[in-house]
Amino acid sequence: AAYQAASQTGGPNPSYIGSTGGGLNSLGMYAAPYQTPYAIQFNGGVQRELPKGIVLSVDFIHSATLKIPIQIDVNHVGAARFLNKAGAQAAIAATLAACGAASINAAIVPGGCPGGSGVDANGNPNASATIVDFASNGLDSGNQFDGSFPASSAHTAVSAFPGANPNVGRGFFILPVGRSGYDALQIVFKQQAKHPVPGVMSSNVQVSYSLSRIINPIQPGSNSAGSGDQFFSSYAWNNDNPNLFMGRSNLDHTNQLSFGGSMQLKYGLNASLVGHFYSAGATSLTLDSTSGAAGEIFRTDVDGDGTTGDLVPGTNPGAYMHEVKGAGLNKLINNYNATQAGTLTPAGKALVAAGLFTQSQLVSMNAVQQAIATAPTTPINNGVFRGFDASFTYPIKLSRVREGLSLEPGVALYNVSNMSNFGRLGGVLANTSTAGGSVGAVSNFLNGPNDTSIHDGIRWQRGSGTFDQGAPRSTEFQLKVNF
Repeated sequence: AAYQAASQTGGPNPSYIGSTGGGLNSLGMYAAPYQTPYAIQFNGGVQRELPKGIVLSVDFIHSATLKIPIQIDVNHVGAARFLNKAGAQAAIAATLAACGAASINAAIVPGGCPGGSGVDANGNPNASATIVDFASNGLDSGNQFDGSFPASSAHTAVSAFPGANPNVGRGFFILPVGRSGYDALQIVFKQQAKHPVPGVMSSNVQVSYSLSRIINPIQPGSNSAGSGDQFFSSYAWNNDNPNLFMGRSNLDHTNQLSFGGSMQLKYGLNASLVGHFYSAGATSLTLDSTSGAAGEIFRTDVDGDGTTGDLVPGTNPGAYMHEVKGAGLNKLINNYNATQAGTLTPAGKALVAAGLFTQSQLVSMNAVQQAIATAPTTPINNGVFRGFDASFTYPIKLSRVREGLSLEPGVALYNVSNMSNFGRLGGVLANTSTAGGSVGAVSNFLNGPNDTSIHDGIRWQRGSGTFDQGAPRSTEFQLKVNF
């Protein structure tokens, strides 16, 4: 209270902690003391000259990075272990009052809650209360019910899962607790020669291959870079144990082949070539939390830490295209539906343990993990990357005008062979309720429709400039003056 009062002495400032508008919500603040990330690296290998001018190197590389900054909600808003029983009871009472029902059992049967969100087997309203109705009155995470602010700031009742301290909202602080690993076998072939073949004055060629793995606990695309880069204060998959889920980074490509070289031809033409071929990138498989409905902690918070849209149980980050590929996606879905769908999350179990609901009541209210919709027979796999560029220049010496002066016209061809490259579908696996509606219109589901239009929708296109790696072929004409 003293801090809030002091923050007003210079005038209201709604963007900062302690202000009337800001409450005690925090996002992206460094927790003291700051610690600089560091890496421990080891590598060993052999290098040998074969015929003169040709060198082959083979190396194994290991790098472990520690103290990576990750945003962690230190108040653990929504975590199942911080059930506020009084807040839950108030939410239940408010819902029953709105329904005009004397008990939970009376409210959750068809006709027991006029205006309730329940539907029958055919999707028609049946005037019953579901978890959405109870959650809308506070039986939910403070992130959903209070907009991540404390109840006092949001001017609402205390939610059922307000975090460790109900007087404080979401507390995302940047903590140096993350780690990552990189392992690779790298093979590099280099050749530099004069007059290697008739008509070529000199050449320089390099070919490299990498068999590698990049792992970290970062949610891909959760930072400003949008790429899962671990040094942009991203979020962990689990606030309680940030390094619990270690898996493939969004930047991971198991196989990478690159080559490049230049040649000076006999009559002055210079030719340069560069190519990159990468195996498919990784995608994390997550439960569908896209509906925006209240009560998501009862459907997709399977580890109980307060975050929703969790990884499919049994998978690690980046599982798709590694442990699970297109042909095996339905096997994963069927196993989840058989063992997990219809069961309570830790938030639901906390309500049962507190004597507020029975398991059968929560099942009737649809406060359970949702069944995942079956994927097409051949789901869309993440695409490989293929790029091959070339440039040709012809230096015209103008030494008679000035020493060292030359004019160099040229042409550069990007993606010479015009190979198509594709982005990745999101790793969200639509549940069966979503599959009946938006999944047909939204292409960003791995288990959604798999037709040509959706595949073409993630095809890489040209950007605003003349060069965009992997985009359709483009040509650039150049003119350089060297002096």
